[in-house]
Amino acid sequence: MKYLSIDNMLEAAQRSEMPRFEEHADRLELAASELASALASHLGILAGGASWEGEAFGGLLVAFGTKIKGQACPEVIHDGDPDGEWE
Repeated sequence: MKYLSIDNMLEAAQRSEMPRFEEHADRLELAASELASALASHLGILAGGASWEGEAFGGLLVAFGTKIKGQACPEVIHDGDPDGEWE
């Protein structure tokens, strides 16, 4: 068995020129945006929309940020991107 992440599957679908690739990518971006919005609401922070630009650019990503100036970064968000900037 081979196990692929969402990013691996998107990359494989695009590289293989799979028919209707963009439709599938759009649906995954929408689902990721909805999850990000719910997570941000739960944590009291802000989230942008999801975007997939390819594995070389990080895969399917969402930017999270402060809702209030000086707000601390939730540990669960920091753990996902320890080198990223906050605020």
